[in-house]
Amino acid sequence: MLPIELLKEEIVRTIKENQITIIEGATGCGKTTKVPIYLAEAGYNVIVTQPRRLAAMMPAKYVAEQFGNKPVGDLVGFYTGIECNYSNNSQIIYSTEGSELLFQLSPKIMSTNNNVLIIDEIHEWSIEADVLLAYVKKLISDGTNLKLVVMSATLESNLLACYLNNAPVIKIRSNAYNVGYCQKPAVELENVILSLARCKNNILVFLPGKNEIANLKKSLTKLFKSYNVKCALLELHSDISSEEQQRTFYNYPNGKVILSTNIAQTSVTIPDIDMIVDSGLEKRLDIIDDIPSLCLKTISQSDSIQRKGRAGRCTPGFYYLCCDTKFENMHPSPIPDIYCLRMDTLLLSLVRYNVDICSLDFFHKPNEDNLQASWQLLHNLGAIDEQKNITELGIEMNKIPLNVRYSRILVEAKKYGVEYDALICCLLLEYGSICYNRPMHALAFYKSDLFYEVELFKQAIGPNPILLEDQNINKVNFSKISMYFNKLLERLHITKSNIDIDTISLKKCLLTGLADWIFVYENGVGYKNSLFATPRLLPKNSCLFKKYKKILVGMPMNFSNYPDDTDFTLTRLIFPTEYSLDELLEFMPELFTTKHTISNGIISSHILYNDIEIDSFELGTVEELHKTRPEGFHEEIEYLNKFKQNFKCFYFYDLKLSSIVA
Repeated sequence: MLPIELLKEEIVRTIKENQITIIEGATGCGKTTKVPIYLAEAGYNVIVTQPRRLAAMMPAKYVAEQFGNKPVGDLVGFYTGIECNYSNNSQIIYSTEGSELLFQLSPKIMSTNNNVLIIDEIHEWSIEADVLLAYVKKLISDGTNLKLVVMSATLESNLLACYLNNAPVIKIRSNAYNVGYCQKPAVELENVILSLARCKNNILVFLPGKNEIANLKKSLTKLFKSYNVKCALLELHSDISSEEQQRTFYNYPNGKVILSTNIAQTSVTIPDIDMIVDSGLEKRLDIIDDIPSLCLKTISQSDSIQRKGRAGRCTPGFYYLCCDTKFENMHPSPIPDIYCLRMDTLLLSLVRYNVDICSLDFFHKPNEDNLQASWQLLHNLGAIDEQKNITELGIEMNKIPLNVRYSRILVEAKKYGVEYDALICCLLLEYGSICYNRPMHALAFYKSDLFYEVELFKQAIGPNPILLEDQNINKVNFSKISMYFNKLLERLHITKSNIDIDTISLKKCLLTGLADWIFVYENGVGYKNSLFATPRLLPKNSCLFKKYKKILVGMPMNFSNYPDDTDFTLTRLIFPTEYSLDELLEFMPELFTTKHTISNGIISSHILYNDIEIDSFELGTVEELHKTRPEGFHEEIEYLNKFKQNFKCFYFYDLKLSSIVA
């Protein structure tokens, strides 16, 4: 029996008697699956939000089997930003926690008095969760009958209860079995796994990312072969197939080792785990110098406690923290995303649905600098006007479930009939590369990492799938992008196209979303953009690597592979595409300014982008230009305070040539 089952009546009664309820229960106690069933049985319609797509889809399948044994989409369904499977009969809907859910389902939520919104895993404090919680609090204060349940394994219960109008807190007891604890240095991680695997344990290993999983799997495969260890070696992260995910639940006679990202920390519960080996690390997206930065971070104490709680459900267990940072030196809880990240796309949704962000009472107040930067970007993209009202362009952008930069590109692509290829571009920019190395010969034709991968993707989804056997293809990313691609083709009504890439039109479209991501090469320094403090370098797998092109448009990205140490940050320019100055001046001349200088009697013209000089050329002497470009000369009367009188000043465009007393 799950611990939560003892509290069924109390949970239902408390939710019936209160508009807001907080449930704090240890990992694996049954919150995610049991509470929605209890409420549905009591006659409520229930929407459960989850921080990730996989976390919304997997419980839906499980609960559908438990709740009437019906297929997903009938009594139990799911809804994510890119796909959904629910019906008017659905009493329980699991969803990702983007605010789009609430806006699209608001009529259903507020049309009757028997609706409950459950925000699960609130402790992860994604931006979406913070905004959603503040928005629902406002709905309730405005008089809606919607009931709210907030659930988590590790929670600031007292502070949250105070924020939510002194809501009652139900606490569910911890694991059924004891879980021991031991901390070891990071270098001991492989040895700990090996010793546990030789004893045929079921082991869950927490690692920061997919690359670390791949590297450790390769190393463990050799180790296990050397020591004749027969246990299953499995992967678990958000980009593997549902069949691969399901294998982690199977019983293996010689035990199993599951190498997982933090998806197993909250989103997926594997009941027979008895040993946890934790690297104590995670990869977090942060904004450093206004640039997305993927940083290796030490987890918080609450994360460690939650990972520990993944063992001990069926038998006593043990938790090994193989990390060089002592538990007592870790942050007590994770830093909320709303303090660190931009909210461009979410902010556009708020504007579209007439929600004033200033009217929301946040549990964690948004970072003001990031918020202002988001407003500025939306205005630069044309999504909002000077008064922060959404434009027609902004409405079209908001219909596309991608980052606002990329939705802007797609809207523009419709004008040129290149939506098909532009969608591939946008998905690559959003989700990453599909190949490990780009051949140098690709430079001659494409002059772009992005366009090379567009062509590669089109070949891979074409009639000759043998390309997918190429070891250079990142099959995990390819599968993920393919899935999103097919879903969005249908959702956005984009027609399939097999014609060659129209690079000129695509370049025009890219600039509409990436106009502030133009980088100019400076010898010995790298690619500069004055909006960012640090010059960029190209990754070694770029087909433009060491070609030193004058102007590139690409995505600035920082990477830090040293825990909590930004001194070793790699500053990179991802998916670069070469542009000529003539192309930029033709496509978007408003981005550039011109200034003039004079030296040794010769006037020169300089073309600037964000105060960085892109090109310069001599125009001629003053006498020559009086004959060939007389329209450039003009006079102005200026009062010079230093001399307390007016002067007649002579200019060639912006260049002052001389002045005399007026």
